Amino acid sequence: MKRFVTLVMTALFLSGCYTNPGDAAKKRYARTQNATLQNAAFQNARQVQVDGLTFNVAVVDGSYSAGLTQINGRLGDYETAVAFREGTYGLVELVTPTTASYGASQVEAAARRATGCQAKFSMGVLAFVGGGDAATMDLQALSKKVDSKLRGWRVELSC
Repeated sequence: MKRFVTLVMTALFLSGCYTNPGDAAKKRYARTQNATLQNAAFQNARQVQVDGLTFNVAVVDGSYSAGLTQINGRLGDYETAVAFREGTYGLVELVTPTTASYGASQVEAAARRATGCQAKFSMGVLAFVGGGDAATMDLQALSKKVDSKLRGWRVELSC
């Protein structure tokens, strides 16, 4: 009986771990589309100075995300779909000096100066990586811990 229960529990666990290969392709597609949007936004980025530091500020219109959607209204039947969400946000990257320490308040100030909008730094899941308070965290040190493809810190814009 113990073996049967162990076998059933293992099967249930493994079935929850299954990922449809098409899901991974859709997530890659969403990431690629977002990178295209962001690269285009950086073509029109504005350069501003805050506290002696130079930042590029790009305004991005919208984003793509891959998420689960229910199929035919059936409970338990889901597929991954890519959707475009409207909304404007900013990306702020340090230009010079590239090794300077800087924080969320400087990123927000750069976005405000470049756009004329209110700006709120979006820490997101990076708060767990940094292990501290976003208001006092050194973003230069944190940027070294995260993906090297990171191009700018996200700020939510309210215009």
